[in-house]
Amino acid sequence: MGASVFQAGASIAIEGKTYVLLRTVEKDTWQIEESRSKRIIEHSIYNLQRMYAEGKLTFESNEVNPRTGAKADRLIVSYPPEAWRIAKIRRAYVVAIMDLASNREYLRPLIQDVWEKEQKPADVPHVSTVLRWKKKYLSSGQDISALIERSSKKGNRQGRYPKKLEEIALRAVEDV
Repeated sequence: MGASVFQAGASIAIEGKTYVLLRTVEKDTWQIEESRSKRIIEHSIYNLQRMYAEGKLTFESNEVNPRTGAKADRLIVSYPPEAWRIAKIRRAYVVAIMDLASNREYLRPLIQDVWEKEQKPADVPHVSTVLRWKKKYLSSGQDISALIERSSKKGNRQGRYPKKLEEIALRAVEDV
């Protein structure tokens, strides 16, 4: 799982209330905004860290779609074990090229080495694919959950027409 940090925009919960970390106003003082009332209060970083250590403060899932800005609809821990297994394999490829420039000819043999060790997926992933994984991983703050496959979220998940109309059309076709 990913690490949580005190940074602007992070969503936190303190004793059941949701807040957003806005900004530091002094060296060790944060302004936080309650999500419902938009009331802004100040806490020292030491106070926030103490509440975190006592379990009174928790970090909310901050997974956000960069295109739409929508928050994730699932908790990170709710992904199936198979999804985590795939994410770990993807992370192995990313770690192998993490600190290197994105020169495709240079990265290809490194990716091949990881594939020979892992033998997964069935074919060696293309350099572009691994670079996409690296970009996702780094932009998420090196959170492995960013590498979880979300293909089920793609495409149209609703019927084009209302159910009632589909039933009428189906009956009409059956009658003919």
